[in-house]
Amino acid sequence: MSLLKKKLSKKVGSFFAKKKDFENYLFVLKKYWEKDTKAVLDLLTKKIETSQSSGVSLLYYRLWIEQLAELRDKASLSLLKTHLLKISSFSTDQTEWQALRGLIHLELDEMNFCSHLFTLLEKKLDSSYVVEFCEKYRRRFCEDGKEIIFFSQYKKPIYDYFHFKTWSESFLLVGDFKSLETVLDYVEKSYAKSPMKKEFSFYKSLDEKNYLESKKQIEALLLNYKNRNDYQFLYAYTLSRLGAWGSSSNVLEKILTPKTTKEDPDIYSLLAYNSYMSSFGDIHSVHWQKAMNFFWKTEGILSREGLSTKDPLLNLSLMFRHEKKLKKDDSGVRENFSYWYLNLKSSSFGRLMNAEKDEIFYLHEKMGAIAREGDLVFFGSKESSSGEPRLGAVYQVLSSPLWDHERGYETTLELVARFDRSLNLSKDFSVKSTYLFQNAKKVLRRASEKGCYLLSERGLETLSKDLFRELEDQNITAILQALQLKVV
Repeated sequence: MSLLKKKLSKKVGSFFAKKKDFENYLFVLKKYWEKDTKAVLDLLTKKIETSQSSGVSLLYYRLWIEQLAELRDKASLSLLKTHLLKISSFSTDQTEWQALRGLIHLELDEMNFCSHLFTLLEKKLDSSYVVEFCEKYRRRFCEDGKEIIFFSQYKKPIYDYFHFKTWSESFLLVGDFKSLETVLDYVEKSYAKSPMKKEFSFYKSLDEKNYLESKKQIEALLLNYKNRNDYQFLYAYTLSRLGAWGSSSNVLEKILTPKTTKEDPDIYSLLAYNSYMSSFGDIHSVHWQKAMNFFWKTEGILSREGLSTKDPLLNLSLMFRHEKKLKKDDSGVRENFSYWYLNLKSSSFGRLMNAEKDEIFYLHEKMGAIAREGDLVFFGSKESSSGEPRLGAVYQVLSSPLWDHERGYETTLELVARFDRSLNLSKDFSVKSTYLFQNAKKVLRRASEKGCYLLSERGLETLSKDLFRELEDQNITAILQALQLKVV
C-alpha cells in the first residue's frame, strides 16, 4: 500500500469525536453543493453559535469563506476577516485563525497582508489550516510553489472538505494524476454525494476536447444537482461543442426563465454562438438575426458591469462584413483610404512579434474616432539597436470605432501580415517628421489618439519603398498590393 493510500485508509467521519458533528457538517456541505446559498449562510451562523468544539467551528468558518468567495461578496469577506481577528485575540493558539484570515486576504488580493502572514506561519505547519494557506500562497506567488505539496507532508488527519480540494488542485498542477485520483476517490467515499471527483473529470475531458465524456460527467452531476444553473450551463456548453446547438439553446432558455435570475453575459454569448452556427451563414434566416440580438444583449450586459465588450463587438463586426459581402452593397464604397502608423513601445512591440498568431489576429486599439473600415494600420516601434525604426505588422480596420464609457473609442483591427522578423525602416522615418505625417484634426476634422499617426502621401511612399525593399514573401506583397498600397 502506498503512503498516500495508507494515510487515507480511514474515512473522514472516524476523525470526529461525535458522529453527530460529522453528520451536521455533511448536511451543510450538501446545501453548499446544491447552491442553496441562503440555507448555507443561515446554517453556518447557527452551527458556529452552538458548536462546543473549536475544531468543528473551524470547519464552518472555512466553509463560510468559500461561500462568500464564490459569491464575490468582498464586503462580507472583510467583515468576516475583522471578526476572525477579534477571535484570534482571545485565543491561546492564534495560528489557525491567522491562517483563515490569510485565506480571506488571498480572496481579496491583499498581497501585503498575505506575505506578512506567510512569513509568520510558514514554519508552523502543524495545523491543516496553516498548511492550506501556505500551500495556496506558495502556489500563487513562489516560483517553486507548484513543486512542493505541503499536504503530502502533513502527518495529522485531514477532515476539512476544502483541504482536499486544495490538495487535489496541487496534484493537478504538478501533473500527479495517480495521486489526484487517489484523493478524489477518497473524497467520494468519505463525503456522500460530493461532486468533486465528477467536476475534476468533467474539466479534464473538456480540456482534452473529449466532449462525449464531458457530456457523460455533467449528466452524472445533474442527477444529484439538477437545479444547479452552473451545471445546466456547462451541460449546454457541452451540447454546443457537440453540434447540438438547438438543444443547447433550449437548456439555456430554461435557465433564463426565472425572473430573479441575474443576467449572465456567458449565457447570452452562448445563445448567440448557437444561433450563429444554426444559421449556417444565411443572413436571411431567423437564427442570423437572433445571433445579432444576443451579441448586442451580451455587449449591453458587459458594458453595464464595466467589463470588456471586445468579444461580442468583434463578432458583430464580422457578421456585418459577411452581410455586406453577400449583399454586394457598393453604396458608400470609399475610393480613398487612410493609412495609419502606430508607434508602439518596445515592450508592446515585442509582445506583438512573439505572440501566437491566433492571439493577435484581432486587436482592439485606441486610435480615436476617425479610423474607418478598410484603412490600413502599420505597427512600428521606436529605434532599434541599429538606430533605425522598425515595422512589425500590418492590420486592416475591420469596423468603425465603437465608444465605451470607460475606455473611450476603440477600433477593431484584423491582421493582414506579421513579418517573421521586424523590418528596418529608413533612419529618416520618424514620427517627428512633419512631411511624413498629416495633422489628423486638419485633414479628418478630428484628432487621433496619442501614438497614432496619419501618414501623408509622402510618408506612405517612403514606407512603401522600405517595405518592399525588405519584404521577401511575395504572397504578403500581393496582399498589400490588393489593399491598394501603391509601390512607388
